[in-house]
Amino acid sequence: MKRQGIITRTLGVVLLVLLPAMPAQALSPEMEMDRYLLAAQRHVRLGNFREAEQYLQRAVALQIPPPAEFYYVYGEVLHHNGKLQLARETLEKYLQQTQKEGEYYRDALELLTLIEEREAKPLASPEPDRASVVNAGTQQADTWMQQLKSLYLTDSTQEALLLHINGLLRNFVVRDSRVLNLDRADDHLYQLSVPQRGELMVTLRRAGENGYQYSNAKLRVFGINPYVEARCDRAKNLCSIAHPVSGKTWLEIRRDDKAAAELSKSLTALIKQLQE
Repeated sequence: MKRQGIITRTLGVVLLVLLPAMPAQALSPEMEMDRYLLAAQRHVRLGNFREAEQYLQRAVALQIPPPAEFYYVYGEVLHHNGKLQLARETLEKYLQQTQKEGEYYRDALELLTLIEEREAKPLASPEPDRASVVNAGTQQADTWMQQLKSLYLTDSTQEALLLHINGLLRNFVVRDSRVLNLDRADDHLYQLSVPQRGELMVTLRRAGENGYQYSNAKLRVFGINPYVEARCDRAKNLCSIAHPVSGKTWLEIRRDDKAAAELSKSLTALIKQLQE
């Protein structure tokens, strides 16, 4: 009996030691969906779009209806990873589900415009003369501007350009990789406005430990070169827009060559419009 008691106590100790190592009960598919979506959003914030897509694919494999937000995040990730057709279909599904009430309504429209531009292919043609090149460039610019006005439901060139630029700055906002706070909306958000004729103002909102800090910088556009340059740095995962006067860094976005080119094009058009 004494030996049996010793064995019983020994088994009890072994079980107590092993219990913490036993696997916890599996999460429900709905919770796993939320977990994968949060993990994907974290990787998007860090610019790790390949890793984000892997988590989203695991969410798809659960074979349960995802929340509407999933389609926007998946569309954004697919766009960054060059899967344009699937990205377009996914973003359209988000818009169909949420209509204009969706949290990412404007952002989804911005991404669809970028996808459309990336999918467009120039028609092959013989070498044109200089006059034909100028006319074709003007026609393309006019068509592009009309598309922006239709997208943002406005007849104002200035308003369409500002909405487009601020949308790009918001979609490709620079985030601090050291901060993994999913509740934080952004880290370094630029926004452009036109306080008065011939003047462009850039507002930078920085996220800090004590809240947001704001700084403003104004640019008088009369007499300056309207063409702005975009530069992308793969090592830093950033694209920057050069100041049209000093040439120093003026704006920064998360690295995306197409978005940087679109931002540069839109800023040039806005400065030209303000110089009229």
